Amino acid sequence: MGGTTMDPKESILSFLHIARLMHSLGPPSVGVGNALATVPFPILSPSYQITIDKANAQNATTYLPKTYGADNIKGFVAQSAVILKSFSRNDNGVVEIPFSGGGSTSLVLEKPLSRGTALLNTADHYTEPIIDYNCNINPVDSDIFVAMVKFARKWYQAPSQIRLTPVEQSPGTSISTDSQIASWAVNGMTSSTAHACGTTAMAPRDQAGIVSSNLTVYGVTGLSVGDISIIPIIPATHPCATVYAIAKKAADLIKSRYDSSIPPAGSIPISTTTISTTASTTTPVPTTSASPTCTVAKYGQCDANVSSEARYILLFKGTSKVLEYSLDTAADLV
Repeated sequence: MGGTTMDPKESILSFLHIARLMHSLGPPSVGVGNALATVPFPILSPSYQITIDKANAQNATTYLPKTYGADNIKGFVAQSAVILKSFSRNDNGVVEIPFSGGGSTSLVLEKPLSRGTALLNTADHYTEPIIDYNCNINPVDSDIFVAMVKFARKWYQAPSQIRLTPVEQSPGTSISTDSQIASWAVNGMTSSTAHACGTTAMAPRDQAGIVSSNLTVYGVTGLSVGDISIIPIIPATHPCATVYAIAKKAADLIKSRYDSSIPPAGSIPISTTTISTTASTTTPVPTTSASPTCTVAKYGQCDANVSSEARYILLFKGTSKVLEYSLDTAADLV
C-alpha cells in the first residue's frame, strides 16, 4: 500500500501548530531576562544607617491606615523590627535589579515599610475586594527609592556597562537632587510587580496572622493554606523554590492530620432549619436539627468562641517605577 513519509521536522511543527490551535492560551513561554541582583542596603547606599535611624524613630501608627486595629499594629511592629534588622546586613537584599541587556531595567523595592488595605466590598461581597496599596506613604520608602536611582546611575557608568554607551533618557540628568528624584519616582511608580504574597500571612493571631505554623486557618475547622499567600514578608529572591518547599511541607502536614474517626465529607447531615406552621395564628417556631460537633480539638481550629468575620486587612509592601534606564517596586501583601 503506497504512501508518503512526513519529514520529522514537519511532523513536530504540525503537532505544535495543532496544539496551539487547541490550547490558545498565549505564547509557549515568556522571556523576562536571565540575570538579576538582590542588593543589600549597605551596598545600595553609604547613608543606609541614617535611613534605619529615621525608621526606628517613627511612631508605628503614624503611617498606617486608620482602619488598622491593635493586632494589625502589633503585627507591623514585629515585621518592621525584622525588616530594619535586615537593612544593616550585607547578605539580605532590599531591592532587586533584573537585567537582560536592554536599554532599561527595573528597580524593585522588596522591603518597603508602607502598608495598605484589601477590604471586602460591603455593598456587594461577590465583587473583587477594594484594594488601596498606600504606596510610598512611609517616607523611608522614598529614601530607598532615591538611593536606588543613584545606585542605578552609578551602575550604568561602570566599566562593564560603559561599553554599551548608555545615555539616560528617564528621568534624565536634569533630575538630580534627592527631592527631584523622589518626586519623579512617586509620580510614576507602579503599585505592584510580581511576588505578591501575604494575603493569608503566617503569624501569631494577635499580630493579625491568618494561618498558624501548622498552616491551619485560625478559627476555621478543616481548612489549611499551602501557597505563597502565607509568606508575611517577601523574601529577597524570586520565590518559586520557596513556594515548592511550602507546598511540599503543606502536603506532609495535611497527610499527618488524617483521622480515621472523622467521617468523610457528606456522611454527616448538614444542619438545617425549618419553620413549623399550623392553621392557627400562632407565631412560627424555628426547629433546628443537631449540628455535628467538633471532635478533634487540634491545631486551634475547634473554637466555639471564634467569630466568623473575615480578617482580611492586609499590609502591602512595595511599589514600582521604570528607569529608562527604569524603576519598579514590588508590592508585597502581608
